[in-house]
Amino acid sequence: MLIALTGATALCYTEDNLAFVDALFAAMSAVCCCGLSTVEAAEWKAETHAFLHVMMLAGGAILTSAYQPLLRLWAVSKLCPMLEGDTKDSDGGNALGGNYLSKSMRLWYASALCVVTTLMYVILVHISLAFFLGMFNRSNLRVPDVVLLAVASFHGAIFTPMEPYVDDPAVVAVASVGCALGFTMFPVLLRCFLRMEWFFFSGVKRLFSSFRQTSTVRQRSLFPADNGEEAALLGCVDVPLKKGAKEGEFEGGVKGYSTWDRAFCDILKSKQPASMHTFLFDLRETVYLGVAWVVITVIAAAPFWFQQWSGDGLLAPYSAPYKVFLALCQAAIVRFGGASFLSCLDYSDSHIAITIMAMYVPPIPVPTYRVYKKWKSVPLAYAIRPFTSRKFWLFVAVFCILIFEEEWPDGPDAPYYDMITRTMFEVVSAFSGCGLSLPPRWSALSFSGTLGVFSKLVIVAVMFAGRHYTVDFSIDIGFNSLP
Repeated sequence: MLIALTGATALCYTEDNLAFVDALFAAMSAVCCCGLSTVEAAEWKAETHAFLHVMMLAGGAILTSAYQPLLRLWAVSKLCPMLEGDTKDSDGGNALGGNYLSKSMRLWYASALCVVTTLMYVILVHISLAFFLGMFNRSNLRVPDVVLLAVASFHGAIFTPMEPYVDDPAVVAVASVGCALGFTMFPVLLRCFLRMEWFFFSGVKRLFSSFRQTSTVRQRSLFPADNGEEAALLGCVDVPLKKGAKEGEFEGGVKGYSTWDRAFCDILKSKQPASMHTFLFDLRETVYLGVAWVVITVIAAAPFWFQQWSGDGLLAPYSAPYKVFLALCQAAIVRFGGASFLSCLDYSDSHIAITIMAMYVPPIPVPTYRVYKKWKSVPLAYAIRPFTSRKFWLFVAVFCILIFEEEWPDGPDAPYYDMITRTMFEVVSAFSGCGLSLPPRWSALSFSGTLGVFSKLVIVAVMFAGRHYTVDFSIDIGFNSLP
């Protein structure tokens, strides 16, 4: 909220004719990575767009997921001095303190690795998106436009209209892939990204060790240790093995040869991976999230293929392969990015209902300690929570009626999308961080832009509540996650 208020003040300063409620709406939309706006953002100054993208970085779901390990780093740093041995303590007390100090240091390295991994992922994805967009776009985008579009796509908050780029496959692909990588695909790829990072780290370490054998021997002589636990904490490359232990194992049974190897192992082998990183799930749950993402995207793309394929449909002017490609990209970006390459005003009622469903289903079930303690499974909790909710079944009832009793608009001036449909669409879009809207045909603004001040503030509160729903800063179960 503080970031949004500060951003609203700055937007009022950069844009002279911008009302504070509209500035607050845009700032909250940027911080929550939504993309809704009550004014025409395409006409804003370059400085305003740059500031909006800075707010996206500050409130992005992936960057804020690093707050959890950062908080744990701070907590462990405060805890370690209390666990250091004291001459007044008994041998048993010193041994117990040393054991907890060892675990604290392991947790510190694992948390630091989670922070570094998150930052590396963000940097690599941004560079890749900007590179491919700059190289292959057909719209003659300038370098600043390429960078801003890459950042906006990654954070799923695209304020500028995307319909002019519908014929540019590079823009369509990069925007859609960026929206996916910037949120929903991150927990699916995080475990694989960590393994790739571990593999790269191991290769660099072996290459470095081959040139620094003398330095390694000197380091071992400077830090003599009797057990492998202390040697690993001191950063030695190799750790003495207990008699009979297999190669590649610590004395405590943890695989790896160095402190950072053990940090990778602690994260990837944790029984409660979400305690290490908010978006880290076990392998079964990761596969579930990936399959669910694909299924929902295909369902959201189906109306394009069945209703917009030929005739006067939105996909009619394009070739068959591009129709399939555009429908899949549109379905993905509608769910996660809020941009639209095809006009939502030409959707049928059933298509609107399916779009609302795709936005309504939570993209990522962020687990908490309570969820794990009760269900021991994210997919199980993910299914039981909506099925036991009365609001969910009310939504299903409305969804079924819209599907089976749809009416197509009869002529360009025929009434369509009544106030209830538009309001429901806008509220669900704001809560899910999607950013789509069903404005009146006579308005160039979003539906929120035609509302009064109070209604705009209600939408702002909905965006804030939806963003807060996907944030988990628990740091109390870090020690329990260690083997």
